[in-house]
Amino acid sequence: MKKICFLTDSVFNIGGVQRCVTVVANELIALGYDVSIICLDRYPIDYKLYNLSKNVNIKFIYNEENDKIKFFWAKVFRKLNRTKGFFSKNEKLLERIYYTYCKNRNFELVKYIEKNNFDVVIGAGGDLSVLLAILKNQITAKTYGWQHSSCDSYFVRNDGKFHYQVSLFKKYIPKLDKYIVLTKYDSNWIKEQFGYSANCIYNPKSFYTNKISDLKEKNFIAVGRYDKVKGFDRLITAFSKFVKKDSSWKLYIIGEGKMYKKLKEQIRSLSLENNVFLISKTNNIIHYYLKSSIYLLSSYYEGLPMVLIEACECGLPIISYDLPCCKEQFNNCSLLISNGNIDAFADAMYKLTHDAHLLHKLGKEAKINSNKYDISKIMKEWMKIL
Repeated sequence: MKKICFLTDSVFNIGGVQRCVTVVANELIALGYDVSIICLDRYPIDYKLYNLSKNVNIKFIYNEENDKIKFFWAKVFRKLNRTKGFFSKNEKLLERIYYTYCKNRNFELVKYIEKNNFDVVIGAGGDLSVLLAILKNQITAKTYGWQHSSCDSYFVRNDGKFHYQVSLFKKYIPKLDKYIVLTKYDSNWIKEQFGYSANCIYNPKSFYTNKISDLKEKNFIAVGRYDKVKGFDRLITAFSKFVKKDSSWKLYIIGEGKMYKKLKEQIRSLSLENNVFLISKTNNIIHYYLKSSIYLLSSYYEGLPMVLIEACECGLPIISYDLPCCKEQFNNCSLLISNGNIDAFADAMYKLTHDAHLLHKLGKEAKINSNKYDISKIMKEWMKIL
């Protein structure tokens, strides 16, 4: 029996990474693997949130008390680097402030991995992929990285999460045994920029349903954490323009996060309290999809959004900004708008809500599109590399 371990921040909070890791972990359990997940953030264990199998072993390894001072200074230097790129060319300092400052945690991490004799350890996310690569010489298991957002959002955008860590990624990603990306676009980018052949494996569906939306309810839906990158503030602005033409529709934004109060105030200031609703995380997300008629993706960037795969499974047409992943994966079932054009986004909302033929055509294509994310197809790709 092979032993697989995922390294992640958490699988017990809202996010596409959490859903995706859960689905793959559950399927590996069903296939007879021994599966563990190491969480570096302590969230209350909630197996029901994404129906995580209780046969998955959970281990928390987080910052000990005596690392908190180092963590404080690491955060200060990170902020300086992320906003100004002060240390972008100093690889040793980058390693220190992002990955090796927390010696106790890293020691416990390696100790746990070695004690359990895992065959493969998979870092879920760019930062945890690099961390594994840095620690690789201390780990007997094979080490894989699993990128969960696009290369544009990681490296290209000035505000990208790892824009000022490109030199570290270029140095360490090739040290991993495998590096997994979500789209062909990203695989090509990694090859061109890092000279490394990454594996492309799509995210799988997080659920299956025989039901599809009848597209009769006048409800838009958006799902995700209340964070700037999800663009819910610009979505609400677009919706406010739409309701000036048609006030009969409602918008449900399902999630949680640090922008909740700001979004709530924006809704109030635009007098949209009767049209826009912020719904906290739910264990029955399918209900909301099936009661909606259009999915709205307002993100500034994405990798391969689980929410769009879920929307397709429920037969929902999509309106989205033209992110690379959307152009590659969802072009046939969506209206794609130039990223940041809020007026055009609002116009697309009006167009799709008032063209029943187009609405149902895109909904039908969405359900067909969902077939390529079947877990059986996705796991065949995983089996090739595990």
